[in-house]
Amino acid sequence: IDASARVSAAWDEPKQELTLDDACFEGDRLGAIKLSLVAGNVGKELFSGNAAMAQAAALGAVLKKLDLAATDTGMLGLVLAMDAKQKGKTVDQARSEYVSAAAIGIPAMLGNHPSAKALGAAVSKFLAQPKNLRISVASKDGVGAADVAIMQSPADLLSKIELKAVANQ
Repeated sequence: IDASARVSAAWDEPKQELTLDDACFEGDRLGAIKLSLVAGNVGKELFSGNAAMAQAAALGAVLKKLDLAATDTGMLGLVLAMDAKQKGKTVDQARSEYVSAAAIGIPAMLGNHPSAKALGAAVSKFLAQPKNLRISVASKDGVGAADVAIMQSPADLLSKIELKAVANQ
């Protein structure tokens, strides 16, 4: 396997923002995953070297923006072939199971929120014909660990963010 990775990050102390620009993981004839994010409320304690202080700072941070882009040039085919072989099925049968699981399972797990349905549809489309998938999450005020801890359902999280997902565009 010929694989590579790169990460570029920056911390803006006055804004207390941490930006991760295009963390990229690529594999020859496999595909690529690119991730970028903006986190707010990130104080210098995150970089203190003191594990307890860093953990407390991380728990106080909020996610403002996250973009995930996946491009498939063979990885999904390998995964499906392995799964099909283990289950004694054809690759097409395995793919069909994955497509159905994404289309039905993702919305069900996320409380059937409209954003969850859009995410399920995009992932399902990508699995059916893997080319590319892009998922973007944004929250003006950010979402942190404390917000997640008090949520009673995944739909509560989806009501605090703007989620967009598209496949094969």
